[in-house]
This record gives sequence, C-alpha cells and structure tokens, in this order.
Amino acid sequence: MKRIFIAFSVLLLIIAVGMSLTGYTLAIPLSQINSDRLNTPLPKARSDQNLQPLSDCDFSKGNWTAYIVISTDDFNDLNPLIGKRVCWKTNSKALLMKMKKDWVFKYRENSDMGTVNSSFYLVQDGVMVFESGIVLDKNNQGLQNSKYGWMQPVNGMAFCKYLQGL
Repeated sequence: MKRIFIAFSVLLLIIAVGMSLTGYTLAIPLSQINSDRLNTPLPKARSDQNLQPLSDCDFSKGNWTAYIVISTDDFNDLNPLIGKRVCWKTNSKALLMKMKKDWVFKYRENSDMGTVNSSFYLVQDGVMVFESGIVLDKNNQGLQNSKYGWMQPVNGMAFCKYLQGL
C-alpha cells in the first residue's frame, strides 16, 4: 500500500512539474454540479435581446464563489487591463451582486464563438450552478456556453472592470 502511495505521489509531482514548465493549466472542478439548473431550457428570447445570465442568483443566501480560469493560450491576446494570472476567485457578495447587475449581454440567435479556452464558474454552497467559456481578448469579450451560445457584453469593459477588483 505504501508503494502505491509513493508511486502515485511521484506521478502527481511529475505531472505538476511538467505542467508548470509547459504553462499548461488543468482546472479540475471539485464541486458538485447542479445539472438541473445548468440544463434549464432558455425562455423564448429574440435576437438582440439583452440578457443577464446571473439574474436568478440570490447572492444574499448561501456561500457563493466565482472563478475565472484563464488558459495560458489566451495570455498573448489578453486585454492589457487584466493581469496574466491563471485563476481569479472571489466570494465577495458585494462584487457578485454588482456583476449580477452589470453583466448584461446581447443575445444573438444561433451564434457561437469558434474556440474558447478560458472558463467562468459560479458555485453556490459547493455546487456549480453556472459554467461558461469566457473570452477576455483585447478586441473581443464575451461568454460562450451551451445554454446561450455566444453573448457579447453590452458594456465591452464589463469583465475587465471586475477582474481589476479581484
């Protein structure tokens, strides 16, 4: 049993060193997933309608944490207002409530972004309730997920503004 533990520990160490040398990021969500909430069908929306994907979140109840995991592949085109950090995290209810209010997006029917490497996760009491790809480039910002497709913020600086406060 001790040999298995040592072998597993060495393997994890080799993987960690390899990832740090190559710059590859591996995000492993350890929270449970509320698949009912993640897969709730969209209400009928029309193209160019404003949507607030966090509008049904009651940040006054429970413990909430938001994570943005930025792929190192996105560092070259990352908006200069954002530091080159791999993971951003907040559990500030005040900040989350501002995000809920200010993260307004234009719904574009049948619209998708080709490649999205970075991710946004919203967790309530250890259960992931929202997941989306996120783009934070110099010239393009938005969310991409299976529920909404590609959505661009009405205020293009919406993401950068909040990342500066984390």
